[in-house]
Amino acid sequence: YHQIQTAIVNGDLPAGSKISETELAKIYGISRGTLREAFSRLEGQKLLQRTAHVGMRVVSLSLQQLIELYQIRANLEGLACRLAAEKKDPTMIAQLNDILKLHAEDEAFKAGQAYYFQEGQDDFHYCIIKNCGNATLEKMLCDELYHLIRMYRVQFSKTPKRAQKALHEHLHILDAITN
Repeated sequence: YHQIQTAIVNGDLPAGSKISETELAKIYGISRGTLREAFSRLEGQKLLQRTAHVGMRVVSLSLQQLIELYQIRANLEGLACRLAAEKKDPTMIAQLNDILKLHAEDEAFKAGQAYYFQEGQDDFHYCIIKNCGNATLEKMLCDELYHLIRMYRVQFSKTPKRAQKALHEHLHILDAITN
């Protein structure tokens, strides 16, 4: 499950690509039954889509769907930032500072190739959401939408100069939370 999830998020299994059960079972050395369980979980995270008589495909959002997803993300993450700013938890602020230092020191970032992306507690957005104090918001963003949003964040991070812009934006967010 985690290996396939990572392959989808990183683009190793490209958006819109058809998934072959037989091929993936062989690659990962697992039974097709186990693979179907992983598919079910990934379908629940909206990373895979099942189409009758076609099979499984990696999700591929239309421009309109992507705009809608990012409208939701902007509003929900904005709320998470506001709630985190109200708490001003020194531990969270220190953790966010550490994350941004890691980002700035990443070799791919320095080379201008991509932004530093880690999952979970090493993810700037995830850290803010997990520390906002709203369990419902946390579930929506970290459980239900996290990997789908992350898939597009990773893919867009390779846009020229996006890495530097993202770090600059994150520094402003941290400043707003801190002050």
